[in-house]
Amino acid sequence: MIKPSAVPIPLEADAQGILRVLGTRVPVDNLLHEFLAGASPEEIVHAYPSVSLADAYTLIGHYLANRTELDAYLNENRTATTAAIAEGRQRQSGLRERLLAKLNAPEASRAPVSG
Repeated sequence: MIKPSAVPIPLEADAQGILRVLGTRVPVDNLLHEFLAGASPEEIVHAYPSVSLADAYTLIGHYLANRTELDAYLNENRTATTAAIAEGRQRQSGLRERLLAKLNAPEASRAPVSG
């Protein structure tokens, strides 16, 4: 008779708290976004060859069993990503104009200072 066994969830958190597929650099967000967009586990593994098919099925099963918790995690990451993108765009505001101004500045102001 075959005995049921508990299958460990192949997830690990990195230093920033991002959940990644164990033994890879692939964020679980990527796999779940692919799954939610309609990709099969086989298609997901094709897109992320460092992830085993068994791990893809295990993670999808874990997601389906813990949807509320993992959806909250995905939403939190989506919010943080959106905020980081907005912050980066804000910092780069006017960058083109500043670079053009430096490019068009008189040659003397761009000359290296001799010591």
